[in-house]
Amino acid sequence: MGGVEYKTQINKLDTISLFAALSLFLSIVELLIPKPIPFLRIGLANLPLLVALSFFSTREFLTLVLLKIFGQAIVGGTLFSYVFLFSAVGSLSSAVIMMMLRNLYPRYIGMIGIGVFGAFGSNVAQLFFAAWMIFGGSTKYIAPLFLLVGTLSGALLGGITDFVLTRSHWLRSYGGSTGVVHPSEKGLAAEHQGHKSSQALYLLLIGLLMIPAFVLQSQLWLKGLQMALILLYGLCLGGRVRILPGLLLVSAVTAASLLTPLGRVIGSVLDFPITLGALEQGLHRGLNLVGLVYISRSAVSSKLRIPGRLGNLLYRVFFYFEELTSIRLHRGRSENFLSGIKERLLYIDQALLNWARGGQLSAEERRERGSAHRGDSMNILYPALFLGIHWFLFLSAEIFPDFWLTLLT
Repeated sequence: MGGVEYKTQINKLDTISLFAALSLFLSIVELLIPKPIPFLRIGLANLPLLVALSFFSTREFLTLVLLKIFGQAIVGGTLFSYVFLFSAVGSLSSAVIMMMLRNLYPRYIGMIGIGVFGAFGSNVAQLFFAAWMIFGGSTKYIAPLFLLVGTLSGALLGGITDFVLTRSHWLRSYGGSTGVVHPSEKGLAAEHQGHKSSQALYLLLIGLLMIPAFVLQSQLWLKGLQMALILLYGLCLGGRVRILPGLLLVSAVTAASLLTPLGRVIGSVLDFPITLGALEQGLHRGLNLVGLVYISRSAVSSKLRIPGRLGNLLYRVFFYFEELTSIRLHRGRSENFLSGIKERLLYIDQALLNWARGGQLSAEERRERGSAHRGDSMNILYPALFLGIHWFLFLSAEIFPDFWLTLLT
């Protein structure tokens, strides 16, 4: 990066940050690999965690897990949504189980076993969370398939980890602890100070103030209107709004709610009663979950500067993540699913080895950096206007409950 000095002497914090950045990067790499089943995910983002079990102490490993959780939430814009909690519950449960197995039974349980138990622990924890927050008692209907797919993906990921540990020239040469090129403290501090984070902080504040006005809205149709405003707000910030995943989630949550009848029967599907209370409850819950995701994406960005040691570590993670994105991964020559994964992992390994030896991550010309934050040129009045509309809709419904009914009639 421009003006950043490089050196090859590394400390543990840099290594942990690099592994966390690899988790973020591998989540993107997985999208480029053709899958035998469209929705199949093996969780390549967890590969650095399994590899780290062989190199990191308990404290270092837990630090890596926390950086992965917060890093993914910031990059994905889900820090203030249920997705963050869902991911955190699964990641922490999996991390504790994998760490215990690796420390207590290193000779008896290999990486495939650790991957299976880790995935199972993560899925069980997430199912309990889903039962509490989202689906309620209906969670039992999705649990068997969820656990089966998780177990299979855990076994597959464990096998891939064994492949990496035996075939990685970077790990063999540097042991996962030395040789990683990283920014000098002087260059890192200068770049960190150079971030213009006032706009990011402003958007964060606006997002936080939007949450109560949206979540506490009791009128369902007004909540739907606020949901539309949230989508429009994201578009005004220059973000990409994906509507279909949100619709699917609202539909799934509502369908799960309908399985437990509540209130007046308003219809039936195949002799199953559709009740008004269950329908409204499901729509409220689904809109809350999806709305929090969209608000979080508008409020949080990787440009947000977090103070203290956590902020310093996250900045290092994003520095390495930006460097890793200079690796231009093509779709590859292999048509086989597993071969495609191995081919890309070996390519990344070679890039890391070149980087550690003092070269660049890629022989190709590096991408232009320093693009402005999506809202840097945006007038501060637009977020404030959307915030004001949200609070007007909420307060008018709470203070004058008949206001909108009178207006519409």
